[in-house]
Amino acid sequence: MSGAVTGSERALDAVMAASVGRQGGTLLASVPGQRLAAFATAAAAARAAAACQRALMSDHGVPLRVRMAMHTGTCTERLGTPVGPAVRRARHLANMAYGGQVLVSATSSVLLFEGGESFALRDLGLHRLKDLGPPEHVFQLELPDLRTDFPPLRSLDHPDLPNNLPTMVAPLVGRVEELEHVLGLLDEARLVTLAGPGGAGKTRLAVHAAAEALDGAGSGGAWLVELAPVSDEQQVPFAIVTALDIPESDTDSLELLVRALATQETLLVLDNCEHVIDRVAKIADTLLRECAGVRILATSREPLGVDGELVYRVPSLSLPEEDVSSLTESAGSDAVDLFLGRASMVGAVIADSDGPLVASVCRRLDGIPLAIELAAARLTSLSLAELSERLDERFRLLTGGARSAMARQQTLQALVDWSYELLNPPERSALQRLSVFSGPFDLDAAQTVCAGDDLDDLDVVNLLHSLVQKSLVIAQQDAEATRYRLLETIRQYGAIELLRDSGSTGVLDVRDRHADYYLATARAAAPGLQGPDVGAWIAALDRDADNLRAAITHLADLRPRDVLELIGCIERYFTLKAAVDIIPPTLRAVSKVDHNDPRTAEVVAAALLAVCRMTAWHLIGRPAEVEASERYALRAEELASRTRRFDLEARALVYRMQVALYRGDRGGAVAHLGAAEEIARRCRLDSILSEVILSSLHPALVEHQGLTVEQWHARAAEALQAAERAGDLTMVSQVKFWYATQALREGRLVESRRLFEETIDLAHRIGAHDGAALNNFLIVCLVQADYDAAVSPLRKCLRRMRRSGFRTNPGDLIAASACIATWRGDPVEGAQLHGAADEIRKPAYETSELFRTASDVAMEEASAARGRAAMGDVEYVKAYEEGARFSVGQACDLALAILQ
Repeated sequence: MSGAVTGSERALDAVMAASVGRQGGTLLASVPGQRLAAFATAAAAARAAAACQRALMSDHGVPLRVRMAMHTGTCTERLGTPVGPAVRRARHLANMAYGGQVLVSATSSVLLFEGGESFALRDLGLHRLKDLGPPEHVFQLELPDLRTDFPPLRSLDHPDLPNNLPTMVAPLVGRVEELEHVLGLLDEARLVTLAGPGGAGKTRLAVHAAAEALDGAGSGGAWLVELAPVSDEQQVPFAIVTALDIPESDTDSLELLVRALATQETLLVLDNCEHVIDRVAKIADTLLRECAGVRILATSREPLGVDGELVYRVPSLSLPEEDVSSLTESAGSDAVDLFLGRASMVGAVIADSDGPLVASVCRRLDGIPLAIELAAARLTSLSLAELSERLDERFRLLTGGARSAMARQQTLQALVDWSYELLNPPERSALQRLSVFSGPFDLDAAQTVCAGDDLDDLDVVNLLHSLVQKSLVIAQQDAEATRYRLLETIRQYGAIELLRDSGSTGVLDVRDRHADYYLATARAAAPGLQGPDVGAWIAALDRDADNLRAAITHLADLRPRDVLELIGCIERYFTLKAAVDIIPPTLRAVSKVDHNDPRTAEVVAAALLAVCRMTAWHLIGRPAEVEASERYALRAEELASRTRRFDLEARALVYRMQVALYRGDRGGAVAHLGAAEEIARRCRLDSILSEVILSSLHPALVEHQGLTVEQWHARAAEALQAAERAGDLTMVSQVKFWYATQALREGRLVESRRLFEETIDLAHRIGAHDGAALNNFLIVCLVQADYDAAVSPLRKCLRRMRRSGFRTNPGDLIAASACIATWRGDPVEGAQLHGAADEIRKPAYETSELFRTASDVAMEEASAARGRAAMGDVEYVKAYEEGARFSVGQACDLALAILQ
């Protein structure tokens, strides 16, 4: 049982000692603000927790609100303090509770009833804790005479703690002092770099520090940016934009990043910076100067060299004393703990008497985590004594004298050399070829890349298994199949060996095979992205995203026609992911191919339309984008017409319509759509016909054409039928969205809400963004006066839009926040937000980006009337005009504060 106090610690100690003692428990050493107690049974812990809470909250006791949690596991003691994964999990479990609440882990909940006792538990569901371990099924101990209703737990799933931090399969071993040190540095400086050799555990330490640093309300979150797969330093800004899930259609990702983070309190974890360090340093310097709320935690083999940077040299894991005689005497050594943990994972049994040998191995490996993990993995084929003997031989020259950081780097290199030299020639060849992969890969990909004159497919299967066993390749299970990946250190080592053994010609051959495989993947995915299995195809492409980009990088200059085909095949996927990083290589390849060749002209047209889709859908006040989109669409239309690719010609006309609509040329927009519709009908292109008809139902075009409600519904029904005939779920989702919007316009609120919910669900199923549907869903909730249902999606939409740098207009969301503020009894803030919303929306109304329904107008007018009644006309106008002067960022911040 772990507890964290918010009041008098002496009073807590007295109450806790009495409650724990009566249940036969033991109070363990504590740290400020936290108490730990151990019990023989979970039931005893529950009784003590209940008694302690009653005493603390009783009128006759001490009025303290204490967070408590119960978890079951083993721990060790270091310097008189209990430590270990179980202690860490109990602490994090308690920290996400509220004063007066008792949380129970899944393990403890099962043990709670072993003695036949009866306890009431409330199921709170799965939650991710800040220890980054697997999600915990959490329960609340119900104490009927005390408070039982609490807000949502402040776990990593809480909306106030936005993050993309990964779940760690294995628990963090040790690093207690290091973690506290890093957190202290983050309090002192906005840029902290964890420096050290490869394999020192920098990444794991950084992500755990980021989890601990998440501070709740108003936070822009903590975001891990993995730079290891980035092969071109110019892609670094886009890697950060992608990690933050910022939709973008502009090639200048750094500018977007600055806009998105300018008003946020955000922690960026930039991982593995060493191979792109110059670019990272410049970006970090820009963000620190332009974005006052941004903090950066970087990992690199060397400091970034930016003003204000604090450097923390990540030490090796703590080592045992030289003269230990047993494992028991090694207790307290993080290096030994890690070695034993990894040894148990491969089935090795270590006796207590093996303590001196284990201590020797850990010391000779300098406590470097990756080196220890690789060594422990060898226990599948070597005894502990044989392992120790080989390490002694290999590292004899590196064990004497002072060890600098460079010496520790050489130790890791020596360990990788040793692991590599233990491989037979076919294993070495396979490892070299696998180094071409930039991310996880499956068995088919491995066979395509590795098989050749010297290795057949069955050889690759056996060799891959062997490399997994030796921990040079990591196997990961997902819902579909086993996927594999190389540790970055091993991948780089293999690439160097491949170049050394095969030369540049051999490297190009392997990279060609890699690119061919992912070109074939794109070809296979193309029809699926427009069919009923689009969700599965998008998920599959997500798994291959890093390798697809590596293939594009390789093909862009050497095989430009192939890269255009790859991009054209899966342009829907790249559009969905706002993958603007593919625009430069696409345009570069377009400039290198022969447009007069009919087959090449087709792929050029398709690739240009991919670029159009990523720009023309997001024409938000940027003339250069408008002109570029029009230019690309015109060229695509010309090439498609010449090669009689009528599907591409129709799509080009749709993009030309969007440009015309943005420019206010409604007549031109209708004309382009008419031409596209004629092609789609003549050629029976149902998916495109659905898109064309749906585009014609844009409110501005409906008004221009004078369509009646009956005509609108007839057109929408035809669009839905065409999408269903094509099996195109993406278009089905978009048609349902328009149906829901029209129902809102016509005041059919119940139907509109249901349709928006269906649209959101379908978007999630197919991997599409739910932004527009979620925005409108919450508006329906507000019109229905269901304010509570609107708060969570409104908060999500505002945060998402703020992260994007307000790429789309947030005026309607600000107006929705104004209505909630007034409803909650905050008329001043409501008036300010109404003023801000009206000012922010003005340009969007001019370009038809936003439009208002009668329900919207009535809802906002009712909110304004309530505010005027509460404040009086003079004060209301004063607050309204004050809000009209807010920047978009200020309005968003106020709205989020209201929604807490």
